[in-house]
Amino acid sequence: MGDYREMRAFIAIPFRPELRSRVEILQQALKRADADVRWVKPENLHVTLQFLGEIPEGVLPDLSHRLRSAISHFEPFQISFKGVGKFPQRGDPRVIWVGCQGDLSGLQGAAERVQQCSAFLNISEKRKVFSPHLTIGRVKSARNQNVLLGIMKKRAGEVIGSVPVDRICLYQSILTPDGPLYEVQQEFPFRTNRSS
Repeated sequence: MGDYREMRAFIAIPFRPELRSRVEILQQALKRADADVRWVKPENLHVTLQFLGEIPEGVLPDLSHRLRSAISHFEPFQISFKGVGKFPQRGDPRVIWVGCQGDLSGLQGAAERVQQCSAFLNISEKRKVFSPHLTIGRVKSARNQNVLLGIMKKRAGEVIGSVPVDRICLYQSILTPDGPLYEVQQEFPFRTNRSS
């Protein structure tokens, strides 16, 4: 029998390094609440288009081919990051995020195309409505949540900045005791405007 290995994977838009320091400033302000939050490391920031979960490594060539074909026709677009919020909207927070604005139709289109390309994997997770955001922290317990929510309310209009989106990436998520490590496995660039 052949070697069967799985990889925990997701498809996302990488977050530009030039905006990481602005997210770190926001995280530092929120850390003053001393809430029980695992903050996303700046190098791990991304906008998830689809979480794939554990997938067999053997499907990667087919998935990559489908993504490359579909995404190469996309025009680059611009998104901006503004505002801080939480999921779920009601009740105790589990995820702290920065909102996405700008060309949300481009972002939605990319997410839909990714889901079409990965449909052959028969991912059993319940499909949620795509809600574009940048996760910056995951809440672990109720400690000091009211203080955290108060700081979030004061910083609700926080502007992080705008970035061009010209590619998506397939990431591997490696779980460690110190938090996950995200490694880019492949990049899928959008169409480039080349003169003929």
